[in-house]
Amino acid sequence: MKEITIDALESILKNLIERLRKKDINELSFDNDWYWNIPTESLSSFPTEPSLTVGSLNDDVDFLNSLVKEDFTTDFLELERLAALFKFMSKKFSSSLV
Repeated sequence: MKEITIDALESILKNLIERLRKKDINELSFDNDWYWNIPTESLSSFPTEPSLTVGSLNDDVDFLNSLVKEDFTTDFLELERLAALFKFMSKKFSSSLV
């Protein structure tokens, strides 16, 4: 099994954020809200085909913004919501930030 260190993840995220700032992108908005979601427990259940659920980027962003405004104890649900946000960011910026 391959591994990645927390330091490597931190470096990658810092570099991506810095790249957005250099392009003078200080906030993100998206045209889409709804997306197909594969439930976490089904991500590696091969060969069974997962049932899809529907996610809301607006709900994800509201949740993430609420974390900044209040003290919170992580339950790591943020990672699922960040994953959805990162997918939309990838789609939006993959060709425009080259």
